[in-house]
Amino acid sequence: MNPRQQEILKAFIDLIDRNGINRTTMQDIAREMGCSVGTIYNEFANKEALIDAYASYILDLAKASAEAVIDPTVPPLAQLRELLLNHVDRVNLLMRKNRGALEIIGDVNTFRYIGKKNLNMRQEIRQILRQKTGQLLMRGVQQAEIAESIEIEATAGLIIDAFTEYWSPPLIVKRQPEEVLADASRMFDLIAQAIKSNETRGDKHENPGDQWQSSGAERLHPNIARQAGRGRDNLRR
Repeated sequence: MNPRQQEILKAFIDLIDRNGINRTTMQDIAREMGCSVGTIYNEFANKEALIDAYASYILDLAKASAEAVIDPTVPPLAQLRELLLNHVDRVNLLMRKNRGALEIIGDVNTFRYIGKKNLNMRQEIRQILRQKTGQLLMRGVQQAEIAESIEIEATAGLIIDAFTEYWSPPLIVKRQPEEVLADASRMFDLIAQAIKSNETRGDKHENPGDQWQSSGAERLHPNIARQAGRGRDNLRR
């Protein structure tokens, strides 16, 4: 993105923070910048292109945040905690500061002018986090910090499912950020305890597999599903 496009995108973000996406026009952006509307169209074909640019910007932030915590010298569970809690903290802050981010990331992600295009941003962010979570779980198994009997992909998905509520717009706007982050931290502690290896927990069971359940192709610790439900119940209080 060239400097002029960055200026236009910044003006667009400021405007949708005040007015929302549907009520912000290309003419509004031109007035905000003190230029002709033709200047805006020279850089962005239409408003949809601006929304896509903002969505890409948010995804780039999520990717950069996920990459920043990958450090082979830090235990995998500690990195997983940082990955998830850092994301909860940043998304909460972003959506509280900017109405446009709330609309794009949240459930209000259909816009009249483009035939109700669905950006599906939450799913894309979930996929980024799920991939990184799977990598950290694999490292944890390899380092005997996490029980080897888990199914990496399925467990990663279940963990992200448990944390999705912590960046749900309806709940974010109803609770203080400190409360949301504290609940997310407690959720992580419960999940970490559920997936730790016996060596990490200090257990002395002869058969580690006895603590896990098998269902079809998935073998997941039964506590994780319960913790996900408890976390959602806490958020809805």
